[in-house]
Amino acid sequence: MRIVEADWASYGIRLSAMLPTEPDFHVLMPLVKIHRKGQMTLPTGVRAAMGLADGDLVDVRISGRRIIVTPKSSHADDDDSPEQRRLVEAQLAEGLEDIRKGRVSKKFDTVDEMLVSLKSDLKTAPRRQIKPRS
Repeated sequence: MRIVEADWASYGIRLSAMLPTEPDFHVLMPLVKIHRKGQMTLPTGVRAAMGLADGDLVDVRISGRRIIVTPKSSHADDDDSPEQRRLVEAQLAEGLEDIRKGRVSKKFDTVDEMLVSLKSDLKTAPRRQIKPRS
């Protein structure tokens, strides 16, 4: 991955994104008009080059006379500490191991089917012995 920045310095706009490393990656940057209430439309080619889709979030910052628009991923990898990432990776590995070993529940078509299954599991599960207090 590499960071690609599109610089429209003469218009005061810069876009940056993490893109797959590709040789000779070029993006033509068209002019963008600011509409009522400060809204602007990023052209389809720009959105595609930046990997943006409807509903994606972007971070907008001002740096001098520039407006910097940076795509924000749907997952907050950049915000996670190394400890948090290790914990998530361990939990994912545990879940994948469960799947490999067949420790999964059957597929349910409705919530009601799932609830019936859970209730029947409770009825057939062995009861724990409660020790009397001494």
